[in-house]
Amino acid sequence: MEKSTDALAHSNGSMNDKGASGSDTESCSTDVEARGTWGGKVEFLLSCVGYAVGLGNVWRFPYLAYRNGGGAFLIPYLIMLIICGVPLFFMELAFGQFASLGPISMWRAVPLFKGVGWGMIVVSFMVGIYYNMIIAWTLYYFFASMTKKLPWELCDEWWNTQLCASIRGSAGGNKTAVHSFVGAMYDNYTVMLNSSYLNSTWMDDKFGDLISDYNVTCMDVGNLTHPMANCTLTSYPIDSLTDFDIKLVSPAEEYWDRRVLRRSSSIAEGGVILWDHALCLLLAWIVIFLCLIKGVKSSGKVVYFTATFPYIVLTILLIRGALLEGSLEGVKFYITPQWDRLADAKVWKDAATQIFYSLGVGFGGLQVMSSYNKFHNNCLQDAILVALINCCTSVYAGFAIFSMIGFLAHKTGVPVQDAATSGPGLAFVAYPEGISQMPIAPLWAILFFFMLFTLGLDSQFAMVEAVISGITDEFPVLGQGHYKVGKVKLPRKIVFIGLLCCLMFILGLPMTMNSGVYWFQILDWYSASHCLLIIVFFEVIGLAYVYGWRRFLDDIELMVGARHIGHWMYFIVCWLGLSPLGIIFILVFASYDYEAVSYNGVEYPAWGEAIGWLVACSSIIMIPLLAIITYCQKSGHYEYVKLAAQPEEEWGPALAEDREGTTYQTKQGEHSPGLAAKNYREYDNTQL
Repeated sequence: MEKSTDALAHSNGSMNDKGASGSDTESCSTDVEARGTWGGKVEFLLSCVGYAVGLGNVWRFPYLAYRNGGGAFLIPYLIMLIICGVPLFFMELAFGQFASLGPISMWRAVPLFKGVGWGMIVVSFMVGIYYNMIIAWTLYYFFASMTKKLPWELCDEWWNTQLCASIRGSAGGNKTAVHSFVGAMYDNYTVMLNSSYLNSTWMDDKFGDLISDYNVTCMDVGNLTHPMANCTLTSYPIDSLTDFDIKLVSPAEEYWDRRVLRRSSSIAEGGVILWDHALCLLLAWIVIFLCLIKGVKSSGKVVYFTATFPYIVLTILLIRGALLEGSLEGVKFYITPQWDRLADAKVWKDAATQIFYSLGVGFGGLQVMSSYNKFHNNCLQDAILVALINCCTSVYAGFAIFSMIGFLAHKTGVPVQDAATSGPGLAFVAYPEGISQMPIAPLWAILFFFMLFTLGLDSQFAMVEAVISGITDEFPVLGQGHYKVGKVKLPRKIVFIGLLCCLMFILGLPMTMNSGVYWFQILDWYSASHCLLIIVFFEVIGLAYVYGWRRFLDDIELMVGARHIGHWMYFIVCWLGLSPLGIIFILVFASYDYEAVSYNGVEYPAWGEAIGWLVACSSIIMIPLLAIITYCQKSGHYEYVKLAAQPEEEWGPALAEDREGTTYQTKQGEHSPGLAAKNYREYDNTQL
């Protein structure tokens, strides 16, 4: 079906007005140059890949895949990629590239929805605070790995407890690791407990009643250097098996909990700032500041390394993991399809959520990165390419992770499903525990944690840059000119970046305390959950329905060239129906499945959960708040509010040369495009 005449007139620009004057062109060009542009398309693509491919691809997707049907999980994952992932990813890239502005100022297209842009800035600000704490933890482990023996390898350190067990057990040729001393043992089952504390004397003293009641016999089989107890469970009453449960912990788990976090009992028990955590966090923010000090001119060069290095390390870890005993079992567990799980709605919800958060829509980062593109860059091709790379990376990382999980399960004797975990538990406990069993363990640990460091940096670059560009584009005085300090001139934008990094560092200091992980969990739980879904929903409504999908497609065609309406039918259907419905599905299911924040079984007090909801509301409140402010600015008259739903006169391509021959064309001697708002009324968005 052909486009209507008025839409074609818009895209072809059948106007008689002359182009902008030379002075206007020079002014616009200067503004764009001052804002910065990518040094080349490769820098943009690597930045997008680095932003989309983050820690979640390594520590969340593999876990979701095995939990939700193995290989069968790829079916809902790919369907959700088609329904929500690619359309929303392309929408944000196209919107940012057309406007060449940050997440706030680009809503000159629909001033009534400027709160969506502010909401994105708040989300990126909140997430950036705790995300850099993850980077700080990777730095901590990175430096701790520079030793001959990894500190989480054995149970002979000051932070280990009597329940720490580096287990090397055997029974009938099968190795075992028992995390529940009674619950996981069978008749005549032998468990070898390797610990500087565990020997028969300690067992008799600690579990004398258990030994008497359940006929457990322990003998010393070690030596003075490595005391060891060989305990055999000969019989026990089945009915009372659940009466007694001893939880043994691995050295890696105790290192994370008792040495790294030095965790307090609850969020109410604050503790003190841990100086080593604070220094790692400071170093992380210094790196971010130095990489963003010149905007995309500096970060665009950094991504040549940070976006490609993780693939090198993943490949090395995959090859090394594939050569380890038991790795194949882990991979089989990862990819073996369980087709019956496709009937479970939770599987589809997890697939949609993973696609949504993995691609990074709703944070403002995509719009910011594309805003530094050349106007006629083919953003459609970029969106499809980056989305596919992101999904393929998730699957690829799963093989590297589960080969190691399979080795760990084989080495310790537990089922693969018991060894697998997600989030920080995978990055800082399970995987390091597997690495500690390998030859030359420190080398593999250094590579692994440096990979996590680079993965985190790229995502952090985009989120912090979203805050910087969003604010400096909306308030140019913060990003243009210099401050004079004596004879020294300090660029205002560098000062602003420095102050922003200092502020986010200070706000992150509570996470360096003994109770820090509880504060981290609050931000992780609430800052980008329901609120992000709501923000993206209103973004889609604002562009597809209020601004108008036909006008938006015409804007896109100004950049990538005119296409037949059928070429865009897939995006039209998704933007107008499937994508909003997909967001509603995730939002409803997430609300139904909501659980109050907790960490490692520790529940939060009511005031802790209240803080979490305040964090969540701090971003979405911007949408109605800015709409009310706009309403008041327009004197509260309905006709003026309708005008606020139309583009401002400044809206359009940043360069005058890109306005020529379009409805955004600037008249001689005028600063604004003039006809942009007027022509908006001519669009009928209800017909093709």
